[in-house]
Amino acid sequence: MSNRMKQLGFAATILIVLLLSFNMLREPFRQRDTLTDKEQAAVDRGADLYAQYCVECHGDFGEGLNQNPTLNSAAVRNMDADDIYKTIARGRLNTAMVAFLSDEGGIFTSTQIDDLVTMIKLGSWRDVQQIIAAQGLTPTEVPPIEQQFNIDALSYPLEIVSAGREVYLANCFSCHNTSATGATGHSIGKDLTDNEFVQENTDEELLAFVIEGRTADDPVNITGNAMPPRADNPNLTDEEILQSVAYVRELNSGAAQLIVDTGEDTPPTGVYDGIEYQWVEVIGNFDSPVLVTHAGDGSGRLFVVEQPGRIMIVADGAMRPDPFLDITALVPRFTYSGGYTELGLLGVAFHPDYENNGLFFISYNDLQGDSVIARYSVMPDDPHRADPNSQVVLLTQDQPFEDHNGGNIIFGPDGYLYIAFGDGGRPAEPNYNSQKPDTYLGKMLRIDVSTDVSNPELYTIPPDNPFLADPSFLPEIWALGLRNPWRFTFDRVTGDMFVGDVGQWLYEELDYQPGTSPGGENYGWSAFEGWHTYLEDETVRGGDYTPPILEYGHDVGNSITGGYVYRGESMPGLWGKYIYADYVVGKIWVLYRDDMGDWQNDLLMDSSFVVSSFGEDESGELYLVDYKGPIYRLEEIGPVPEPTPEPTIEPETETATETSESGE
Repeated sequence: MSNRMKQLGFAATILIVLLLSFNMLREPFRQRDTLTDKEQAAVDRGADLYAQYCVECHGDFGEGLNQNPTLNSAAVRNMDADDIYKTIARGRLNTAMVAFLSDEGGIFTSTQIDDLVTMIKLGSWRDVQQIIAAQGLTPTEVPPIEQQFNIDALSYPLEIVSAGREVYLANCFSCHNTSATGATGHSIGKDLTDNEFVQENTDEELLAFVIEGRTADDPVNITGNAMPPRADNPNLTDEEILQSVAYVRELNSGAAQLIVDTGEDTPPTGVYDGIEYQWVEVIGNFDSPVLVTHAGDGSGRLFVVEQPGRIMIVADGAMRPDPFLDITALVPRFTYSGGYTELGLLGVAFHPDYENNGLFFISYNDLQGDSVIARYSVMPDDPHRADPNSQVVLLTQDQPFEDHNGGNIIFGPDGYLYIAFGDGGRPAEPNYNSQKPDTYLGKMLRIDVSTDVSNPELYTIPPDNPFLADPSFLPEIWALGLRNPWRFTFDRVTGDMFVGDVGQWLYEELDYQPGTSPGGENYGWSAFEGWHTYLEDETVRGGDYTPPILEYGHDVGNSITGGYVYRGESMPGLWGKYIYADYVVGKIWVLYRDDMGDWQNDLLMDSSFVVSSFGEDESGELYLVDYKGPIYRLEEIGPVPEPTPEPTIEPETETATETSESGE
């Protein structure tokens, strides 16, 4: 009896310890949840104030009106809260920004300004826009914005600063953000736009610093992250480093203005094979859009995926006010920050029989940053709303870092769901995941999803998946050797697959799989970057390497965005041509095979777009997603007119009589 009591007492003690441990582990989450509730309440109050007093100058989406500052940019979202408070409280001399704090003669209390600051830093501009619309306060005119320099204020020659910007975008933006604010999801780099270290050191001292780098354990390194020598790019020359130094110095002086109103409203145009094409805005003001697609249900609707966690519907040229799906509570909070991040809601794929079964699938990162593929159902009584409680998780993948997630999902011509995952590694820490057979990282998956919502077997493995006979491979794997396949698509006529795989330091690549392929291609990463050897100690598993059909260096662009083979009816000159772009520099190309079967690549146009994705509607017409907000459709203008020849003036000729007279 005594032993039994001791055993029960011991068991009870263990149970108490476990419960206490669970509560201790849960406590930070309770604190986080409480903090989020407080923040949300402040955001809601701030949005009401913004609607009443700020929208006429800054726009209903924070986009800035009439040359007033943009608020929805990374540069503003990641400012110190005290600096934003002071700007609102005290205003700015010689501008329309007056002092708003009551102690300064304004109309706001300090608590109200705190609410506005919280809204600007943490709120969703989609929510703000809806609040403003509900109150009937939406402004009517929204001027466009783009990047440019204040040429008259530059201290360095324009050509050096321009070159430095390209060097920065090619080597520095993944750690310091495209806006140089250090606002990446993993916050590796420091803010370079207002930086005392930059301001206090000479060009030569900054050159030496970049060449040498700084270790993570250096006492003066407050980030906890290493600054690798030459930005971890051994090919970066001293001249290029000095060019980037010039660019960063101009950011600090304010002469390189990242976001200003140019007053221009002309969509970019391009000429291909004698025909002029133009991107025409369909609808604007999305919150970090990353995808546009259709449901294939005959409705003609477009579905726009916003990275912070919403899917919006565009019907009859207008955006419906309520989201089709809202999973903002499931994705990392900092996807709202406006800074560069590769996390969030990244993809959606509607089942080929969606019109009858109402099933669709999404790809996103959860609160821990891990990848999730989940199934949802549309509401039975409302085709414009998904059932938020219908989520069923098909599979997950742990992500070691915050970047290289891939995230695209598409149903192929065979009816199977294809899923693309990146290698999960930050550029400064190369890994070998893409060649490992026991992980989804760096792979293309192919699964047969179940349409029976009561079936506990959510998906099965297609019987012709290429690695079923090899037990070392996960059976879902269809292809491997990918780095970060951000966007891939199928040609709706041939079934050919095109994969835009974002490169490392030197090359971007476009991979290809013919529609007749049995799968199993190995695209080479990380033994190869494009057509070139990358990690010399890495070997391609199986020895068979499928090189890309196209590569381009970082002197041309810095991050490929895969596109579509055009199969619409309105632009016959582009029929069968593949349209793709570069995310960083905005170039858009046309790729096709000539009569000899060789791939040919032509530049369609330069643009200021930040091309996060392309899309198709039900009829195959082509759309472009600008990460700054709008959705565009490509349209044919018509044949380029022949140049009008200069009129020629014939020299006067003398008549016989005149000649005779002159002879006299």
